Amino acid sequence: MTGSSHKYAMLMVSLPGHPKNFIVAKNPPISRLKLNQRLSMLEIEDAQTLSVVESILHWDHLSLKINDEEVVSKSWQLINVIKNPFVKSLILWRLELRTVVAALRRRHLGLATPHKYEVWGFGPWTRRIIKFWDEPYFCLESVYPWIVEMEQHFKNDNPFELEKYVLSLVWDYYSRNINNHYFNFEGVVLYILRWHVIDRWSRYDGAAAQSRFEELVNLGLENCVWEKV
Repeated sequence: MTGSSHKYAMLMVSLPGHPKNFIVAKNPPISRLKLNQRLSMLEIEDAQTLSVVESILHWDHLSLKINDEEVVSKSWQLINVIKNPFVKSLILWRLELRTVVAALRRRHLGLATPHKYEVWGFGPWTRRIIKFWDEPYFCLESVYPWIVEMEQHFKNDNPFELEKYVLSLVWDYYSRNINNHYFNFEGVVLYILRWHVIDRWSRYDGAAAQSRFEELVNLGLENCVWEKV
């Protein structure tokens, strides 16, 4: 075991385990302050990569005034900095999921179909989504079986169930990928990503989400499609 591998094994052992299901968690298993202290064990390059990952996937710092093209452009600038292919694949999967949710929200709000030359999302299906904009599930239910249930939550105007369902998909994906990555940098990244899921769920306010959803519907803001995904 190399020095770096040994250090990361020690880091992972020092972190309290996540629950099997994030829904039962009232708080993350460790505070962000203590987590940051443990993460000081990371190599400088790995710490920088982790910072980039968090800045891409957790957008609390973004203004509502930013448009889709700017979101995509800024994200790609950061993605291209990441050298680790596994970590990059985690990010692209999450952004592809976010794209589908954003498309469903955009259609539910009655906003215009993205133009075929418009830069608005991630993944290989953006043009297909535009082509089949008015078809149920964008004709993607064979690719994304979960889109059927997700669409139903939109039809029910139920942001709480939508949030829970999206986070469940994310949690399950991260949990499946933890195999063979318990004691390396990739394992650390997966730990942090699951930490964020628990943190987000523990702070989720269903009443506030419903109020915000209704506000966005009334305003018809183009840039609201990337919220809460």
